[in-house]
Amino acid sequence: MISFTVYGTAVAEARARHSGTRGGRPYTPPNTAAWRLCIREEALKHRPEVPLDEPLAVVAVFYSSPPKSKKKQYPTGRPDCSNLIKAVEDALLGVIYRDDSCIVSLDVHKRYDAVPRVLVGIAAMKEYQSLLEEASA
Repeated sequence: MISFTVYGTAVAEARARHSGTRGGRPYTPPNTAAWRLCIREEALKHRPEVPLDEPLAVVAVFYSSPPKSKKKQYPTGRPDCSNLIKAVEDALLGVIYRDDSCIVSLDVHKRYDAVPRVLVGIAAMKEYQSLLEEASA
């Protein structure tokens, strides 16, 4: 299993925008590109010799700063989980795995904590299933 933590406030993957001034290529906002780079740099420290090319399970827990009001237990506002994980998937492409189509199981959570960060875990699906079986026994 590969696991690592990226510190900082997560940035949701922005929807690709095409601009005629850029020759029709997708435009990625600078804050999205910077967040992807932070993830990629940390992932490079944990990469396998060859990018994984097998069924994979990915677990990610995104921590954001808690609100001043203690009424909310979970961060139900924007950004949503699907946009948060997309930036992680794109950043790990070619570093941890050959293609994000290898991901067959995805477990994404949003939580509050004083230290904004994302915890990322990647495991071969067979290893992940064994862990789940042990935990439920």
